[in-house]
Amino acid sequence: ADLMDLLVGAKTDLHLRSAAGTVAHAHLNLRMVRQARQMAMQKAADTFDQPSAFKKAIRLAASCERYEGRAFSKWKKAIRRLSEASIKLTERTQEGEYQET
Repeated sequence: ADLMDLLVGAKTDLHLRSAAGTVAHAHLNLRMVRQARQMAMQKAADTFDQPSAFKKAIRLAASCERYEGRAFSKWKKAIRRLSEASIKLTERTQEGEYQET
């Protein structure tokens, strides 16, 4: 909620707030998967001399990396949606069709 408020401020437009919520969710998801990948890589570094544990940590890091790619794509799509919602709100406001409450 804090990130969403940071993105849109006090604006009450439902489309804009929904898009900001999607961005915030995607951002948190991306941060979590990046943290998981970092932890897996640290585990791999710590277990380099233990082949089975090292292999397991590398596999986990690789799967995190694949998931990170998907999470990043969702984040980019959410950012584009937020940008489009912001542009539409600006256009409606300039045309006098929309009033903030």
